[in-house]
Amino acid sequence: MTNNSYAIALVLSFVTPLAATTAAAGDLGVSIAQQGTAKGVAPCMTCHGADGGGMAATGYPRIAGLDPDYMVKQIGDFRAGKRNNPLMVPMSMNLTEDEIGAVSAYYAAMPIPVTAAQPLDDAVTKAAVDMALWGDWTGRGLPGCSQCHAPDGNGIGSHFPGIANQPASYIKAQLQAWKTGDQ
Repeated sequence: MTNNSYAIALVLSFVTPLAATTAAAGDLGVSIAQQGTAKGVAPCMTCHGADGGGMAATGYPRIAGLDPDYMVKQIGDFRAGKRNNPLMVPMSMNLTEDEIGAVSAYYAAMPIPVTAAQPLDDAVTKAAVDMALWGDWTGRGLPGCSQCHAPDGNGIGSHFPGIANQPASYIKAQLQAWKTGDQ
């Protein structure tokens, strides 16, 4: 065996099991999202939609396209009692670390669904754009949404989630929770 052949064989010996592990984790994520688990975890798509876009009528958030580490942390926060939600707390308690990682990776890989914009009058649109871009530093000491959540609203890493295309009812509830410290 030549040095190049040996090197290729060595690399393949590491890559092949990694690819199989990644595929297995992907299958696990799909299974949890679509079917739930035998331990009583409902399919994620029941509340978050088949496309991961959330459900505006019920206030369930979009999770498609969110950073996987952010999702892992949020599920951990539900488990630890740092976040309170009557549906997510019991679901989080019945997921293993591997299941949490797999379903988070599955949703992170999904494209962010596009939602139709609600028509607003010019004054409301201007106020919303100003708050999103610039905040209200003089009145309330608030940074603009884009300063933490990125100019496109799709989030920055695991600390600042994407807020673009989130249902308005979810954003409103999260802002209330943030304001009161009950997030």
